[in-house]
Amino acid sequence: MSNERIDIVLEFLSGLNEANTVLDIGPSQNPEVLLKVPNAKKYAIDMNPIDLKGIIFKKCDLEKDSIPFSDGFFDYVICTEVIEHLSNADRLLSEIYRVLKKGGHLILSTPNSASSANRIRILIGRSPGCLHVSLEEHPWGHIRCYTLADLRYLLNKYNFTVKREKGAIPGNSSIIRKLIEPTASLSTYLVVLAEKS
Repeated sequence: MSNERIDIVLEFLSGLNEANTVLDIGPSQNPEVLLKVPNAKKYAIDMNPIDLKGIIFKKCDLEKDSIPFSDGFFDYVICTEVIEHLSNADRLLSEIYRVLKKGGHLILSTPNSASSANRIRILIGRSPGCLHVSLEEHPWGHIRCYTLADLRYLLNKYNFTVKREKGAIPGNSSIIRKLIEPTASLSTYLVVLAEKS
């Protein structure tokens, strides 16, 4: 995960304290987010076991398992670069809603299928760069793509209120970043902070 996205996630977590509980969904490929989370009780679930100091881990296959925690357990759930790999986003969001406390927060990030680069790819007859067309070549590839409007719709459907939206563009092109990043809907990646209603 790029430093830009990690910085946004950490910005959205800035109000944490040691009494807060945080769940990171799917951190085995990107453990740096949870490792940088300060002052909280940290938990993680993933299909692939991870062993990180100070983090309670439980194995979970989100395609078929419920999140293995009780209702209203967490203050924050971090779900970065996961939703695009799952066939059933509805089930994921329903489970996240269940394990969050009332007023708890979800931080969700995913590639943006309507980014400026993907809009150009579609115009020239290519698939969005965030979609893997062959799961044989990419067994854990992206099987769904989302726009900012799609995320707003899904979050609203599951009684989340979007509080903040940010876009991230990896790389070093500061001119492009200054032009596009303020408009999340054109950015390469979307990061959304939503509250359980």
